[in-house]
Amino acid sequence: MVFDISMAARKEDEALRQEVDAALARRRADADAILRDYRVPRLDNGAMQAGRTP
Repeated sequence: MVFDISMAARKEDEALRQEVDAALARRRADADAILRDYRVPRLDNGAMQAGRTP
C-alpha cells in the first residue's frame, strides 16, 4: 500500500505558504487522529526532521 500526501504553493506565494503552515500546525492533532484512525503508516518524526527516511 502506498500513501502519497503532499501540498504545495507557488514559490512566490509566501503568504499562502505561511497560511497553510499555520493551519497545519493548528490542526495537527486532528490530522494525526485521522491518519491514525485510517492506519496510514507514518515516518519516524526524527528521521523526517533530519531529511532522511527510516
